[in-house]
Amino acid sequence: MSEVVELNDGSPRPSRTFCMTPTARQIFAHCDEMRQTQRIGLIIGNPGVGKTTVLREYARTHPGVVMASLTTAFATQRTIVDKLLDAFQIQPWATAFLGKYQELCSKLWDGGGPYMLIVDEAQEAEKPALNVLRGLYDDEGLVIVLAGNEEFRNRRYDATLSKYAALGSRLGQKLDLPGSTSNDVKVFCHSRNVTDVSCVAYLTECSKKFGGLRGVEMIIERARILADGERLTVQLLKEAVRFIGG
Repeated sequence: MSEVVELNDGSPRPSRTFCMTPTARQIFAHCDEMRQTQRIGLIIGNPGVGKTTVLREYARTHPGVVMASLTTAFATQRTIVDKLLDAFQIQPWATAFLGKYQELCSKLWDGGGPYMLIVDEAQEAEKPALNVLRGLYDDEGLVIVLAGNEEFRNRRYDATLSKYAALGSRLGQKLDLPGSTSNDVKVFCHSRNVTDVSCVAYLTECSKKFGGLRGVEMIIERARILADGERLTVQLLKEAVRFIGG
């Protein structure tokens, strides 16, 4: 049975529904385990598996958990501290890096923690930024989950990935999500009121070619426009796939 939650995280995007798929439950369980064991978690997921949506929902529903998404612009020591200050809703008095870092540490120490930080797109972080995260973990007790794409997969923390070497001994269990499963697609389709067996089977195949659940959602949305209130059929789904370039 799927669990559907109305989600509006305050972003400029429209409200949408969150679906608790089997993979989503795995991600929730992984985050729970890292909080209990006080280790650094690592989640690897191919594009479209839904990790960002799931992690955002985890942060939204668990007090003391914040989430920050990295880009290359926030991959350095100075900029990741600015990003974390924003994530923890801290308006710093300081302007220099060290002062900002100390204000962040004060929040973690005195702000009613323990806290947990989820870092999405963590593959973008460079060694100085990772050293900041390591320091917050070691010195301030900040529990951290790093989530990234397939760049992490099947890599060892050796000289070829020296920027991650300092985190190696601190890592807890790794959760590797190569893609959306057929059960994920089924639960997701049912949450969107697509229950016809043939339609679900077709969308399961589509998920392998069009970016997992993200692609499935796009197809369903377009097919509903084409259906104009009528029940979805495989033919309408195929027309939707052709429309989006499949």
